Amino acid sequence: MRYEIEFFGHENIRSNHKKTIEITKELHLTPRGDCIIGVNASSSCADLPQELKNKLKNSKTNVHFLIKVGDDEFALQGKGHPDLTLTHDEDIVLRKSDFICPRTLSVKCDKASDLVPREMVSNLQNPIHQYQLTGSYSVTLIAGINTCRDTFEILNYIEIIEPTAIFTETYNCDAPLQVEFDNFSIGADNVVWDFGDGTFS
Repeated sequence: MRYEIEFFGHENIRSNHKKTIEITKELHLTPRGDCIIGVNASSSCADLPQELKNKLKNSKTNVHFLIKVGDDEFALQGKGHPDLTLTHDEDIVLRKSDFICPRTLSVKCDKASDLVPREMVSNLQNPIHQYQLTGSYSVTLIAGINTCRDTFEILNYIEIIEPTAIFTETYNCDAPLQVEFDNFSIGADNVVWDFGDGTFS
């Protein structure tokens, strides 16, 4: 069974705890939360489908996790346990130990947050978003502390434009075999000229 949870980075992510990894639905994070690798998660333990909960409550279940941040990936695995309650409304915790509380999703994990690659941690501290399609996008920032939250939105703030190749040519009457080209392309960060006679620039 496969289940995906989306979460977001935060400037205070440290990811240096030696025994646990945590994601939370909370928006606020202090540097003391050194096991947390993501906030504003789409699911907590309580939100997991019952079929998945049933599998996690079996000590024979091997649980595989793949954490993806941009092009970076971090894999780990743990075990299920019959005493898991999976009832916490905000958090999910993966543990190297056998300790169980309502936040615990898996025990006996082979890795903790201190082994998350530092490049991945840097990306979580300063999120980068890769848009898939051209167009205009509104950007929303949600800031909060405890249960108080405030939302700020800028409509159509980001405009992703499709590369459009445009050029003009100027002929030289004194040198009829010489043509000067000017590039006016839109939305491109690199160009390659093919002059049609087997030469490129």
